[in-house]
Amino acid sequence: MTISGKKMHVLFCLIVLCLFDVLAQSCPPGCQCTPTARNIVCTTSLSSLPTPPNGTRYMSLSGIPNRHNHISSITKTALVPYGRMTVLVLSLAYSEIQTVEDGALSQLRFLLDIDLSHNEIKTIKNGMFAGLQYLRTIDVSGNEYCKIEANAFNGLHSLEVLNLGGMKLSKLSNDTFNGLPKLKTLKLFDNNIKRLSPAMFQPIVSLEILDVSGNFLRDLDSDLKPQFMRLKSLVLSDNPWQCHCQLLWLRDLDQSLISNPLTGSEVICAGPDSLKYHSLRNVPKEKFICIPPRVIRCDSSSYTVEEHNSLTISCEIEGDPIPEVAWIRPDGLRIDGRDTEHGQYNIDENGTLTISSAEDIDNGNWEIVVYNKTVSDNTDIYVKVNRLTTTTQSTTTTSTTPKPTTPTTTETTTIKTTPATTTTTTTTTIKTTTESTITPTQPTQKTTTIYTSFTTIRKSQTTSLSGSTVGASKEANYAMNMSIVIAGAAGGGTLLILTVLVITIIKKKKKKASNKVQPFKYDDL
Repeated sequence: MTISGKKMHVLFCLIVLCLFDVLAQSCPPGCQCTPTARNIVCTTSLSSLPTPPNGTRYMSLSGIPNRHNHISSITKTALVPYGRMTVLVLSLAYSEIQTVEDGALSQLRFLLDIDLSHNEIKTIKNGMFAGLQYLRTIDVSGNEYCKIEANAFNGLHSLEVLNLGGMKLSKLSNDTFNGLPKLKTLKLFDNNIKRLSPAMFQPIVSLEILDVSGNFLRDLDSDLKPQFMRLKSLVLSDNPWQCHCQLLWLRDLDQSLISNPLTGSEVICAGPDSLKYHSLRNVPKEKFICIPPRVIRCDSSSYTVEEHNSLTISCEIEGDPIPEVAWIRPDGLRIDGRDTEHGQYNIDENGTLTISSAEDIDNGNWEIVVYNKTVSDNTDIYVKVNRLTTTTQSTTTTSTTPKPTTPTTTETTTIKTTPATTTTTTTTTIKTTTESTITPTQPTQKTTTIYTSFTTIRKSQTTSLSGSTVGASKEANYAMNMSIVIAGAAGGGTLLILTVLVITIIKKKKKKASNKVQPFKYDDL
């Protein structure tokens, strides 16, 4: 080596050492930085995101199973330094992350791989990964009971690997995998999935590897066959497979696809009992039989419920494979599918219908339908909804202006003749109510109540009365009584008072013209 060559070699080493020293000085505490590889690895328990040295591309900030980081949220502010660099890989597993702020990850526009596994993320929101056009791998496995919004991964045209394993997912929307034209590997292992919808897989045209092991799958829709035939690997182990007629198509697939004893990927029958623990590939074709769906019985054939109260209708059904369930409302509305919510209606996994608030539209004959692809069965159930009666009460405030009330007037006339005597007592009670105004919108009413009592007591002697005297008394009484009746019929309180006064004056004049009058005693009656 020439002298000039040696000098160049020494100079290069000095530059590397200086660069390493600068990067080492800016490396965050508890982390290891490798300048040549441009990566940073932090092994201590982090409480916030560290600021990496300039030029860092690979950031491994994950905790470990027995020593987590304590980073509750990923914010825009925390990722600003990362956005100034060309970060290609970001690993934040086991960091107790619960939320990712909208737009935070979009700052890492050159990101290729992100690992957010084994955190506590509650929701994978639509747009969480927006703007990451070069993203190839997403791992959010282990975020248990995390909700994945529809179209959460839409627009990630470079995504090739998506890991959703171990999240306790029970349902996936048909729109979950929209906009992923290059997705090759999909991992759904160790979830609570009971059914795979063919529509969910239709957008994934490039899928090669599918892992649905460790779920609650009992059978697979035969419409999945065209999509599964394009796969290079299909992992179906650790599911309660029912080896009946609807699973026969799976047996006819390439055995190397569904069965690999070396990796433990084997489809084992969990039912029926006669085929339990048998390998699917070893079951004879004639053993793949089905039991038609049937409604065995319901708790009752009719139900009565008060309006707005809840009602639960449960029926026992059978069939192999387990049939789908639909309930049809009296007006024809169909609520279809197990584990389904539709407004105030809910169908649970067993097919039980719950109406959270019964309405008039629920009154009538309901129908439960159990079915599979070949046959169905149904039963009618009558529901009577008792309508609530509405009672309207109104309170009226009455303003009353009293008027003088005519007192009870008793006129007693005793006429004595010889040898016959007639004593007549006439009692007239006149009660006049007041004039009252109820409300300004109602007409004023004038009510007059008249109470009249006539009592005639006669004591007859052996001789007849004198015609002139008795006749005059009868005429006076008759005139008074008729006046009272006429006044009452006319509804005039004032007219009644004047009439009584006139008659009283006339009778007093007659008393002066007669002989001495002896008042009657109650004892003489």
